[in-house]
Amino acid sequence: GGYWAFSAYDTGVPSTVAVLEDDLYCGCTGDNIYDRDMEHKAPYTDLSQMGCMYYCKSRNYDFAGLQFVNECWCGNTAGKHGPSFNCDIIDLNNDGAIDHCLVTDKSSGCYSGTASCNCGGESSAQLFRTTTSATCPRANLISRDSATASFNVATNGDRVAGRAIDGNTCASHACQTYGETDLGSTNNPALTIDLGFLATVSEVVVFNREDCCTDWMDGLILELLDASQNVISGSQKTLSADLEQSNTFTGMANVRYIRLRREGLGILSIVEVRAFS
Repeated sequence: GGYWAFSAYDTGVPSTVAVLEDDLYCGCTGDNIYDRDMEHKAPYTDLSQMGCMYYCKSRNYDFAGLQFVNECWCGNTAGKHGPSFNCDIIDLNNDGAIDHCLVTDKSSGCYSGTASCNCGGESSAQLFRTTTSATCPRANLISRDSATASFNVATNGDRVAGRAIDGNTCASHACQTYGETDLGSTNNPALTIDLGFLATVSEVVVFNREDCCTDWMDGLILELLDASQNVISGSQKTLSADLEQSNTFTGMANVRYIRLRREGLGILSIVEVRAFS
C-alpha cells in the first residue's frame, strides 16, 4: 500500500453466489484426523459451499469438501475412508440441539452457497468435484437408508450389528464403532447384512480392529446370498487377520445379503463392511 493507494489481493472467496450443479456433488465421505482424506485445508473458517469450491478450484484441486460446519478441505483424490452418514446431522450452535443441513434441499441457504449455513459433520465432509473431469468415489451398496444388519447370537453389550455398517472405520476400542458378539464364545456366530435390494456385487471390503483381537477375524467365512438366503455359487471367501481386506467377485448378480460367519465356537468382532458394484 501507499499514500491514498491500496495493495489489492484475491482472498479466494467469490464475490457472487451461484447455485451448485447437481452433478458436482459426490455425497458425504468420511475422514480421519490421523489420516486426512484430502491434503490441503483452507485458511478460512467462513466459506460457503461455493466459496470452498472456488477456493479449491483456483488452486487446481479436483475436489472440495466442507467438514465440521466450517472447515474447507481440498485434494486431487478423495473418498479413501469411504462414505459417511453424518453430513446432515450437525449441532451448529453447540447447544445440544440437532440442526439439519441437507444438501438435497435446494431451497436452503446451505445448498445455494450462503455463508450462514455451512455443512459437513465431524470427520465427515460434503464432497464436491470442482471439475466435471474428476470422478466421484464409488458409492457403497450398504446404505444406511436401506440396509440392516443382525447377529444370530447375543451381542457384547451395546456393540450391536448395526455398528458394522454405520460408515465409521475407526478401528480402535476407544471409538466403539464395531459390532461384536458375546465374549463368552458362541457356536457358529454370524453377521448378516440385508442390502434391502438386489445388486450385482464386485467387491466387499471388511475392516478389522487394530488395537487388539485382530485374530478374531482370521478364518471367518464371507459369502453372498440371494433373496432366499441361499449361498451364491463361487461367492465364499475365507478372511485373514489383516486390518482391511478387499474381496473381489466376478458376475455376482442378484445379491441380497452379505454374511460373515465362523464355524464352531468363536467371537465375531467387525469394525465395518462395505460393498461395491
